[in-house]
Amino acid sequence: MKYDVYLLNQLLDKYEASIGFVNGVSLRRVLYKPEKDLKLSRKLEDPIEKRVFFKVVNKLKEEKVIDFKWEKFEENNLISE
Repeated sequence: MKYDVYLLNQLLDKYEASIGFVNGVSLRRVLYKPEKDLKLSRKLEDPIEKRVFFKVVNKLKEEKVIDFKWEKFEENNLISE
C-alpha cells in the first residue's frame, strides 16, 4: 500500500466533507485518527508494514505536509492523531 497517497486522500476526503470546505473558509485543522481506520489497522498488524508506515509519516512531517502526535508513552509505536 502506498501509505503517503492513502493518508493524504483520507485527509483530503475529511476536509472536503467539512463545513469549512463548503463555506470556503476554514480555520480548523483536519484531524485523522488512524486507530479508527479498520483497513489501515489491519495492515499495521504486520511489524514490517508498521515500520514502513511510520517511515512514510515521518517523511511527510519532515516535508511539512502533515503533523502528528504519538500516544502518551507510546512514541514510535502508536500515533494518536
